[in-house]
Amino acid sequence: MNPELPAVARKINALEEDIGRQCQQLTKFAASEKLATALASYDKSVEIALVKLQSEGVPATVAKDRAKGMCESQLFAVKSLEIKWKAMQSILRATESRLNGQQSIYRHFSEI
Repeated sequence: MNPELPAVARKINALEEDIGRQCQQLTKFAASEKLATALASYDKSVEIALVKLQSEGVPATVAKDRAKGMCESQLFAVKSLEIKWKAMQSILRATESRLNGQQSIYRHFSEI
């Protein structure tokens, strides 16, 4: 038995625990519905601003763009949450790749 085998097994266990924590964070984030709420709030604000601009006689060709511009802070919140979600997923995939590598090393050492 290779003397490095127990150390690799500990790394595998640590990575599996890390993946479990990351999955819990993703689940918690998805369950919080922050992204969906922020997106709905942005869409609603754009529609309200659009109606307001149209009632003021702003041409329809520019009203939608101006309405979106009026709601840029809410769009920033939506984009920030989207980036957080994608970053969490990327970190999880990277950890899974590290786990895969450690498992390959373990298999190699156990065959020696």
